Amino acid sequence: MISQKNYLVAHKSKLWHADRLPDYLSDPWKRPHLTALRDMNNPVSMMLHGWINYAFAHLRQWDTEIGEDYVLGPIWARIGCEIHGLLNGEIGNLDAGAISAIIVHNLTVQGFNSETGEYLAVAGQVEL
Repeated sequence: MISQKNYLVAHKSKLWHADRLPDYLSDPWKRPHLTALRDMNNPVSMMLHGWINYAFAHLRQWDTEIGEDYVLGPIWARIGCEIHGLLNGEIGNLDAGAISAIIVHNLTVQGFNSETGEYLAVAGQVEL
């Protein structure tokens, strides 16, 4: 679970966290997914939480989004792309589509291409 301090940082950020998912995930048929997402014995869930919490820690420490850091940002983006790739494997009760949406959203709002991890401006896709 996200701490109270991180909760405040999360709502300052553009990132989606597991505790701040779109309303469609609160449907009853999504409960197994939400339970699995909070299960720290699920490796994909642990990696997703760690990846997002790293971005929150960066925001808390430097008061800037991870996407604005030209050294750590691209590394963080590549990690997100690799976690996204792991959704093709064993993920327990997680909903791969919902996890994919979280990863793609977080990469995009930080200015990265969700498939390559490159900055969108570098990839020539948008002007930032």
